[in-house]
Amino acid sequence: RAALAGVCAARCLQFAWQGRRVLASARLRAEPPLPRTYAWIRGHVPPEAALASLFYARDAWYAGRPFAPLPDALGPEELARKLRGGRVAYVLLQDFPGWQGLGYPPALGLHTALEFDAMAGRLSRPPFRTVFSDRAEGTSVVAVP
Repeated sequence: RAALAGVCAARCLQFAWQGRRVLASARLRAEPPLPRTYAWIRGHVPPEAALASLFYARDAWYAGRPFAPLPDALGPEELARKLRGGRVAYVLLQDFPGWQGLGYPPALGLHTALEFDAMAGRLSRPPFRTVFSDRAEGTSVVAVP
């Protein structure tokens, strides 16, 4: 009985501690991480146009547009073909200094900074075209041909 009471007390303290942290961070959750980029997407990308990004669930929530994960591809032409096959019209790229410290793996096996840089490099060459860039937020939106 004493052990059960101890476990219950420990769980209550744990939930109280975690709840305090969640409530304290409510303001951070209410403010989108890329406000200017999401505003541009809402103002310039048709509601039915799909985008792809590394953090597609977060970006879909804040931008109010459909998002898909970035596909694996070896070259720009293959990447464009895979994106078009998924009916993706734009790609949202974001600079991630130290993104591996986020504590969870990014989309579809892009597990290293080198692989992410290679993906960004493929998207910076023809047939792709940058249609929006925000240096302060470290973002760019690339049109898929």
